[in-house]
Amino acid sequence: MRRALTGVALWTVLICGGAAQAQEEHAAGPPPMSMQDRYQHAKGLMESGQDDEAAAAFEWLWRNTGPGKERGFSGVRVSFMANDMEELAGRHEGARAAFTALRDESAAAMTAKPTDSYRVTEWLVLSEVVGDRAAILMWFDGVKNDPRQMRLIASQSLRLEPMLLEEERWSDIAIIHPDPIASFNQAVAFDRMTPDRVPGIDDPEFVELMARMRKDQVRGKAGTLYAAMLAAGRVNDAEKLAAKACEHDPSPKMTVALVRTALIAGEPRAEHLEWLHEASKQGEATDGLFQQVEAALRARS
Repeated sequence: MRRALTGVALWTVLICGGAAQAQEEHAAGPPPMSMQDRYQHAKGLMESGQDDEAAAAFEWLWRNTGPGKERGFSGVRVSFMANDMEELAGRHEGARAAFTALRDESAAAMTAKPTDSYRVTEWLVLSEVVGDRAAILMWFDGVKNDPRQMRLIASQSLRLEPMLLEEERWSDIAIIHPDPIASFNQAVAFDRMTPDRVPGIDDPEFVELMARMRKDQVRGKAGTLYAAMLAAGRVNDAEKLAAKACEHDPSPKMTVALVRTALIAGEPRAEHLEWLHEASKQGEATDGLFQQVEAALRARS
């Protein structure tokens, strides 16, 4: 029969067991760093000017996170961390070379799985990190007319649109927005998700400024979509988008935003003069824009 442990025996077991556990923990070393801790460490190296060490730290993070590895870090990897990597690559040739190698590896992975959205995202992000816009545009031109790639292209619209805007490729912007109403609704939904106030800042003028900026962003998105549809010859989509935008924001400022962006895209329409006339009746200053649209229409005719 097993005997119960005496008090001394029990303390002996506890003490010896505790000592053994302590020895095991000491031998194992400190607990491993989380990916977030490693990311903050890499940022610290970069901020302190240790660019070689920072480049190595970011390269390690990129290789050891992502699909099938540290999925919880995937969003940070292609956004905040990528921004830091881009800044580092812009000032340090060694970092740029290391990140270019990563980009070239991702190109091979993307070629193996050309319809894998995340593989394409990785390649696009790393191409942005090393400043290779030409490669991105070449890829886009190679897939934009392939119906099998439409969903993939649309999934990358947030990354592609700013670049296409800077290149003034208005009809190509229409390609990445097969459903402009859905794209506009996403912009509205994002605006509604944005907090009305910034914690700790209660200045009424600042709050009003933020609200105005948010409205301008939605109007800007509407203008971009409208002008892109016109440039692509998708007039029906353009008309539906304009109606939806003015339903969401019936102010004359939305009307002016639509007309102004269409003019920038080189897509003036006769009805824009009517829109501007109505906006003027509502108190919006439109004289200069009215004259510009008239001149553009004369030039087109």
